[in-house]
Amino acid sequence: MAARVKLAVLFAVLSLTVSGALPAAAGDLPDRTGPEIASLLSCERDVDPPRCVSVGNNSVHYVYIRRSVPEKIAKAVRRVMREHYERTNLRMIVQSTITSRTDVIVFAADYGQNGAAGWVWCPPDAPRGTTQYGDRWCRHQQLRFNLNARYA
Repeated sequence: MAARVKLAVLFAVLSLTVSGALPAAAGDLPDRTGPEIASLLSCERDVDPPRCVSVGNNSVHYVYIRRSVPEKIAKAVRRVMREHYERTNLRMIVQSTITSRTDVIVFAADYGQNGAAGWVWCPPDAPRGTTQYGDRWCRHQQLRFNLNARYA
């Protein structure tokens, strides 16, 4: 299970942080990094659970992990942030409270057998915008882990 949680966390955090706002490193990267995602998994789709993908608006990414998230998942999120982004230009910061800068809020609950072990969603009232490359960014995105036994 630990490997699956780590993989799910890595995928989810990667989805949230792919951004054209990242600086190039020593000229090795093109001016634009990451895939164009402006039309990938739109937040307006009528799906349950609701899910979409947006980018971060800059290279500093603030994450708040709710107290209700089981410690194993919280540790996996922190480990992925620490170990998988240290070699990039992203700065991953765990917050103790939700602020206007918070990019991601991590949730975990039993959401039933809804077909998803985890997903990312940008609520309609979340602060949002568009990068200079046309990619959506969203603050207060929700990273949800389904604790239903079917997905354990």
